[in-house]
Amino acid sequence: MASVNARTDEQSQHCCPICFAEVTKSDHLNRHYLSRRHFLASKCEEIIRGIRETTSQAADMSLSASQQLSCARFFSPRNVELFLTTFFQIWPPNWLVFHRPTFNSTFKPPTLIAALSLIGATLSPERKQRDQAMVWLETVENWIFQGPDFNEDIVPQTDDDNQAYQVLQRLDIAQAAYAIVLLMNWEGNTKTRLRARRTRFPDIVYVARSLYPFAMPGTSEEEPFTPCSLYDHLERICITRGVDPHSSVYIPSRFCLRHVLQHESPDGN
Repeated sequence: MASVNARTDEQSQHCCPICFAEVTKSDHLNRHYLSRRHFLASKCEEIIRGIRETTSQAADMSLSASQQLSCARFFSPRNVELFLTTFFQIWPPNWLVFHRPTFNSTFKPPTLIAALSLIGATLSPERKQRDQAMVWLETVENWIFQGPDFNEDIVPQTDDDNQAYQVLQRLDIAQAAYAIVLLMNWEGNTKTRLRARRTRFPDIVYVARSLYPFAMPGTSEEEPFTPCSLYDHLERICITRGVDPHSSVYIPSRFCLRHVLQHESPDGN
């Protein structure tokens, strides 16, 4: 009887406390952890890392331990999922760019997810979440506009997948920047709004202009009314990624005309 009990105890020591199966590999528990991990966990880690690196590069913006904890809590996977849900429930009629059924947040850059999350948080019924969104607005702003992806350099003409994905990468950062400017102009204080109108918006216009050739069907001398293959290829990629290839690089014409031609602020003031 004692030997039976000893054998039972020995077996129990090698059983998984989650699935009760015999543990045969050292990474058994880790595989359980990964399978139960939130689908936005990796994306949120990228957001937090990006914010931390951005603040570390600024002499007056280093994060304290409590601020880092606050950042991790605000941009937690469950919070970000909630913020994105709120964004897509309320915001699409105002900005017809993203196709919700095919929008895959795990494939989008962390800058875009962070920007859309901030908008979603400001639409939250909870005051704490709205206030926290404003706390992180300037940091996310700097992360986006100071990043290497936010530039107006000409995309190399290679007419292949690499060119198409470079265009989409530029598109994602332009969308993230535009989302931040919208939020700055609506919810920011006077200083923030002026910065959005006088500095940030003109930068977006320049970056967006570098994408205009890819927002419309091209033509060739042989067949002037035939869409170029690159546009068709880009359109297919956009559709699979939940983006409208036409409206995705759209900056409201009223804003552009007033700002570029009349040197007025985006809201006409």
